[in-house]
Amino acid sequence: MNNLARTLSLLTASFLALFAQSQNRRTPELWAAIGVAEPLVFEDPNHDLNISFGLVNDSDIIADTDFGSWKILINGQNVPDSHWIFGNGPGPAGPGGWERLPAREAFIFGKAFPIGKYFPKPGTYEVAWKGSRFSARPAVVRVLPQKKK
Repeated sequence: MNNLARTLSLLTASFLALFAQSQNRRTPELWAAIGVAEPLVFEDPNHDLNISFGLVNDSDIIADTDFGSWKILINGQNVPDSHWIFGNGPGPAGPGGWERLPAREAFIFGKAFPIGKYFPKPGTYEVAWKGSRFSARPAVVRVLPQKKK
């Protein structure tokens, strides 16, 4: 084998090895969404606002969701009990729980938020959901003054 052929063989082998390494280091793409069933609610401490969450793994490999980093923000302020909200109630079955999202799969779930606690006064609220590996666009909720009887 001449020098040119040997050099091309070595370059090809090196390229294939680097390509294989880059494929193994891929970071899964996570897409997130948040939504509300009732964008307009009346001020009522006894009423819950249902918020829906969706997280999609768009990759071909299992995604680490970094569950411990998940946060809810209301008008840009971190909700201190975010981790309790996500950890309370049913979660995904399987060994990974909320931490591992299989390839081409999704978590779809809802949580109830007491209006009196999280949206205490009339006004417009932006509710966002973020983690270290994703960020959902905020949902908007308008709380109207309590109806006069």
